[in-house]
Amino acid sequence: MRPCNSSAIGRTCPSCWPASFIWLARGEGMPHVIAEAGAAGLPVIATRDNGTEQQITDNETGLFVPHGSPPAVAATLGRLLREPGLGRRLGRNLRHKVEREYSARVVIRRWEALFDEVIAEGAWPPPAAASHGHPRYHASRESLPHRRPQEAVEAPGDPSVCRAPSPPRSVWPADSGIA
Repeated sequence: MRPCNSSAIGRTCPSCWPASFIWLARGEGMPHVIAEAGAAGLPVIATRDNGTEQQITDNETGLFVPHGSPPAVAATLGRLLREPGLGRRLGRNLRHKVEREYSARVVIRRWEALFDEVIAEGAWPPPAAASHGHPRYHASRESLPHRRPQEAVEAPGDPSVCRAPSPPRSVWPADSGIA
């Protein structure tokens, strides 16, 4: 910890506090800011929630505090101040977890595996009954190998039917001003 220029003996000023990230929210799903703090190597103090519990292991990759308890937040921040090695360890561990589980390289591989699994199960293209006439379900070139690519256009209704040529319809509502 840097020496404090504060005139108060035995106290530190906020500029001397260790860098950390505090997330006190409820019902936020998967807060990406925790992964961003981890990528920066910051120790995280957070309230328990589904998304935070997926990213943080208490005392390993971050510290949990109870919802609605400013004294607990202050005490936990004080702990990081008294134990600078703890903050460095938490930040380092969270950074490693982010690299291992949330990096673009890892996430891309997971999406590719999911797409491969869906295709292998024969779940694409969706059955005609599942489209309910929705224009966003359409035939692709892969599902219509007997058609020339320029004929594989969006067709309302049954996705196995390809009507060519018809102009594509906008997915935006007519009154949105976006065509």
